[in-house]
Amino acid sequence: MGVRSLAVRPRVIGRLTTSFVIQEARSRESVFWMVVFPVFIFVFFGLIFGQSDPQGQTFAVAIDEAIADGDSDSRFLDRALASSEELRIIAAGPEEGRRMLAEGGVYAFITRGEDDTAFSVYVTEKNLPFASIIESVLDRFALETIRPLFRGRMPFEYEVEVLSYRGRELSYTYYLFAGVVGISMMMNCLFAIPQTIIGYRRQGFLKRFTFSPLRKAEFTIGLILHRIALGAIQVLLLVLSAIVVFGVQLSVAPGAFFVTFVVGTAAFSALGFFLSGIMQAVETAVAVAQIINMVLMFTAGVFFPLELMPRYFLYITRVNPVYYLSHAVYTTTILQEGLAEIGPDLVVLGGVFVFFFALTLVTFRYQSKQ
Repeated sequence: MGVRSLAVRPRVIGRLTTSFVIQEARSRESVFWMVVFPVFIFVFFGLIFGQSDPQGQTFAVAIDEAIADGDSDSRFLDRALASSEELRIIAAGPEEGRRMLAEGGVYAFITRGEDDTAFSVYVTEKNLPFASIIESVLDRFALETIRPLFRGRMPFEYEVEVLSYRGRELSYTYYLFAGVVGISMMMNCLFAIPQTIIGYRRQGFLKRFTFSPLRKAEFTIGLILHRIALGAIQVLLLVLSAIVVFGVQLSVAPGAFFVTFVVGTAAFSALGFFLSGIMQAVETAVAVAQIINMVLMFTAGVFFPLELMPRYFLYITRVNPVYYLSHAVYTTTILQEGLAEIGPDLVVLGGVFVFFFALTLVTFRYQSKQ
């Protein structure tokens, strides 16, 4: 009889999962944060950073009027800037050029230096990164100018190209897609599970169901299947957004991605259960979850390369489950690789699940402290 009492009933779990899904679907706030928000992040960052070229945009630069009629160095500078497709040159007097720059009408103002032996490129603090564009223009023009002085080819030549892999150029959007899928799977569990469990605990529901025919295992499995169902909807919407908005061509290894999806959901579900075990109030749990979400999101290398982060943040990346989950998603949906290639990622995610599941066994309770 004891063995039979421990067995779960699929029909009960199915009904419980369905009721969870229906209940969350009725909450506009939950639908926004769990479904709409991940798609918004992907499309928003994809439109901002998805294109590596300026898309035909030219940057206005004011040049001192005296440069065009100056010495050979001045004429060289004038020809270099005028030859660039990135720059739109505006002739201006010294005071006018400074005024235009201060008002934001141009990105830079170029004039002779105070000692008249060099040129000064003035930019505002806001437009400081723009100086690198002017530097690249001048370097490129200087190289083309001295090239005829050499017999034969230059010592070396190079050009920057986007990697083409299996007929696709692996642009920023592909990496962003995998990263946002990982982030959405994290948010799906990190916010919703603590809110659900703590809310039920404060209402006395958890205490009551311990005396009902509903078993703890059935409740837990139903709650996790609920997150898996909503996570599948999230992934589907992100896939549609990637294809329709950005023309992303996915190459999915179905079995490997399914394992990644299940293991990733389990890992963050365990973290969500742990938070629900140590938190008393929903507001506190949401605040803590938001902090964890921000730290994990921006140390996972999703929105910018890891090399641009301070060194001490890389220590967080090494234990960041979103980093490993996003890598596994990228490997299984973009590169179409199997389980062998994502083995290390699954080991880390499995370790996260075991760690927080063990903590949950110690800290979880079914009724509030009095």
